[in-house]
Amino acid sequence: MQQIWRILAAFAIAIALWFSSIAAYQLFQYLQLGSFAQAEIKKWSIKELSSSRFAVEVFFEFEAKGKKYEGRSLLDSPVFLNPFAAEEAIKTREKQTFFAWYQTSNPEVSSFQRNFPLKSMIHALVTLGVLIYFIFIFKHVPHLDEQKRINPSSSSV
Repeated sequence: MQQIWRILAAFAIAIALWFSSIAAYQLFQYLQLGSFAQAEIKKWSIKELSSSRFAVEVFFEFEAKGKKYEGRSLLDSPVFLNPFAAEEAIKTREKQTFFAWYQTSNPEVSSFQRNFPLKSMIHALVTLGVLIYFIFIFKHVPHLDEQKRINPSSSSV
């Protein structure tokens, strides 16, 4: 029985490490982009992700520390079912004011979007919770007397 718990605990550790590393990487990327500046859109394009998924790609320019920088971002959301919907979205957004997010110490690292990785953080917290559960079980289940597990009626009261 202990072997099964150890296998499950090892599996929980692997999954927790996987989701935690993804969340840590995305949080690092989010925190890295600490400054923003008004961006000038140079070009919009549509990129096919799969046969029924299309995303908008943005080429932009911004000024930071008295110098102009260029950037390119593939927008995470929304993702469109066809290129015509993406073109409509571009037409409605063309007249808006946009900001580019960039790393304060190195403005060459920039992005058109800065989204907090909430979903990844929740996944990491849930898997860490499951891991803590297995650690708790692993610490407390082996302390049960083997005889009590086999024949619970013979235990003293």
